[in-house]
Amino acid sequence: MMRWSGKFFLFCWMFIGWVPHAYALKVSPLLLEIVAPNGATTLSLEADSQKPVTVQIRVMRWSQIDGENVLEPTTDVVASPPFVTLQPKTNYTIRLVRQAEGGVEREQAYRLLVDQLPETPNGKGPVIGFTLRHSVPVFVRTGGVSKAALNWRVERGGSGLVVTATNNGDRTARLTDIKMASGSVKFDVQAGLAGYILPGQSMSWKKPAPKGFAGGVVKISARNETETINAQVEVVP
Repeated sequence: MMRWSGKFFLFCWMFIGWVPHAYALKVSPLLLEIVAPNGATTLSLEADSQKPVTVQIRVMRWSQIDGENVLEPTTDVVASPPFVTLQPKTNYTIRLVRQAEGGVEREQAYRLLVDQLPETPNGKGPVIGFTLRHSVPVFVRTGGVSKAALNWRVERGGSGLVVTATNNGDRTARLTDIKMASGSVKFDVQAGLAGYILPGQSMSWKKPAPKGFAGGVVKISARNETETINAQVEVVP
């Protein structure tokens, strides 16, 4: 089981060896959707390099526990092929197929991990190397899955604020640009990408209370994909 906290990264680097340089790996699209009960989708890979690049492809079940993202092995969705050596400037297609049977009442979430494996050095002497990982969200949905439904809570403790969003809907929320207003005081809770909230899960952000913040009823705005979210919440002392 893999576990990491907080906001998502698109790429993560893990220093595991020593090779002279890295290669760029192009992945598209950056979000995948499979329609249940049976369905498939594809991912495109391209090595932007002068040498072949070997990659490992895995699908992991994605859940959230206590605000942390958890990845676990699964066979519900499989990728083919699981390994491939990409020739330079050549496009390869990876196929994802849902093997689990039946439909889904609530959206299911997975992560497709594409690990660029390090080149084995042939010579002697110290060289620098690392593995590059792309982590692509994969959602299994049916046509009847409703959108995300967010409930907000703002708590005040000392000079700080804790803003919590709970997703009571059946579809993942992808939040960006969370803002709050209290009277004439306006500030960013989280600029840019704030993170994904899976169905039935919550995410919190801690912020210092800005000067002049009076509490009471505050206004919250955010973006969920193409949708604008607006809410009014009474601050809990």
